[in-house]
Amino acid sequence: MTDSLNDTALNLGEGAARGWALNEDGDLAFVGGGAVLVRGAAAIAQECRLALLLVRGEWFLDVRDGVDYFGRVWVKPPNAEDSSAAFRAALLTVPGVESVRQVQLSLNAAERRLSVTYAATATDGTQMADTVEV
Repeated sequence: MTDSLNDTALNLGEGAARGWALNEDGDLAFVGGGAVLVRGAAAIAQECRLALLLVRGEWFLDVRDGVDYFGRVWVKPPNAEDSSAAFRAALLTVPGVESVRQVQLSLNAAERRLSVTYAATATDGTQMADTVEV
C-alpha cells in the first residue's frame, strides 16, 4: 500500500518524511486538499525554525526544551553574546544539524522585534541559512 502524498510532487525535499510541512504562518500546509509532508534539508530547516521559536518551559512534555528567552534573551541589559549562544544551542539540538557557522541578531527596538539569522551545516553537508523573527 502506498500513501498518495508520499508518491506525489506535494512532498518537500528528498528522503524519508520527517513531519508535516508548515506554511509561513506556522499552520499546516495544504495543497489540493491534502496535507504536505516535509523531507530532507527542508525538514531540518523547518525544525530549526521551530527550535528558535520554542520558549523554554512552553512544551509540557519537556519543559527543558527551547530557548531560555526569559533568562538569556529578553534581559536587561541585553547580552548579545549570551543570546547568540542560546540560539546556537537550540539549533544544535535539531536532529540533522552538524554545526552552526553563524548566528547574527538584529534588534528593531522601535517595533520590538528581534531577527535571528543563522547559517548551519546539516549532517549530509547541506548548507542552510534562514532568518527567523522571534
